[in-house]
Amino acid sequence: MSGLPNLLTNAVKSIFGHPVALERVLNKHGDLSVDLTPAQNASANCVIRWEELGMGAHPHGRGQGWVLGWNIQGGVWQSYDYHSANLESIMVQDSSDDWTCDIRLVEGLSASKSELKDFLTLDHMAEGACRGLIEEVSPDGLEKNLAWSEIRIVNQKNTTDHFRHYAWDRRIHLINDGGSHHFAAARYLAGKLNMPVPLTGRLKEYNLSYKHVQGLRAEFDMYPIKDCQVLFGEMMDALRSFEAGFCLMDLPNPFINNKVFMLPKNSSRSVAASKFLAQAGLPELGAHLAELCDKQEFVL
Repeated sequence: MSGLPNLLTNAVKSIFGHPVALERVLNKHGDLSVDLTPAQNASANCVIRWEELGMGAHPHGRGQGWVLGWNIQGGVWQSYDYHSANLESIMVQDSSDDWTCDIRLVEGLSASKSELKDFLTLDHMAEGACRGLIEEVSPDGLEKNLAWSEIRIVNQKNTTDHFRHYAWDRRIHLINDGGSHHFAAARYLAGKLNMPVPLTGRLKEYNLSYKHVQGLRAEFDMYPIKDCQVLFGEMMDALRSFEAGFCLMDLPNPFINNKVFMLPKNSSRSVAASKFLAQAGLPELGAHLAELCDKQEFVL
């Protein structure tokens, strides 16, 4: 008989806006959050690719800005398609074909036979993986490294190698196809010799649109959860039992299989679920994106 009073109590709590099933999920799994702190190393591939947020979010390929959602419609829980113009336009992109910077301003690479993420900086890479290339600390030693044919940004006029700048990351990365060790060595020697080495190539710049980040925050509270299929299913079931509508999208690279639950602000049940998640300490993605906007640094 003890189960019946509990069921009645939970039913009453749910009616009056307390997400009982969601509370059980949090109590069972503990910390559900995803650490959104970016890794600081020499790999461009470890930068969080916020420009990809929402890309491929709809499972049927509806395009940028489309997400799949679930809510109560006509007394029936069912899926629906939702388009957010703010999500579609959250990223501003710019480019320049003849952008010049000094080699020392490049702080990351995208490709190497060495594991770039194991090195805090490109100088650490030069010292740890390129010892034979940096022994000759002289203009000739610098020139020999720069002449390596696989440093395409220096030695090929028509190359796909290019610079990339994520305004929220604030560093310049070289998206390269090869030559990482000779490039890191040349960069290191240029620093030791205090010699300028200008590099010219295409720059692609990405920055978050403050206007559309704020617009998306007006539509949703957004909570990334850790990669766990059991947790994902239980979260969906808990929100459904509380009749709190939601949409879903993936976190961008380098995260893998991490989902973002998007709780609409025009639904009282979804707002109640969001308040509960916030009180439980889950970081809210919209607030994080707004903080990134405040820290952005632009090149173009």
